[in-house]
Amino acid sequence: MKILLYTHSDYFWVWKYWHKQTDKFLSNYEKICLINSDSNFRDDYFIINYDDKNIYKNRVLSCLDKLNDEEIVLFCHEDMFLYDEPN
Repeated sequence: MKILLYTHSDYFWVWKYWHKQTDKFLSNYEKICLINSDSNFRDDYFIINYDDKNIYKNRVLSCLDKLNDEEIVLFCHEDMFLYDEPN
């Protein structure tokens, strides 16, 4: 399983919380970040860029097309960070 994060540069202010909690509780997982094309994110994530002009659904679909169909991912947004150890 991989952690799949959908985010946008407009929400950069919450990334520090996402990183803090993810590093603490999910450090052993590979991470993928779906982000708008004109943004930078941490380099320990596999980055997939989407076109901001698309609607949300098409942004996500365009990125999912670049993943292996057999992969299992936990789909999250930047404001869905953990508060405790997952079960």
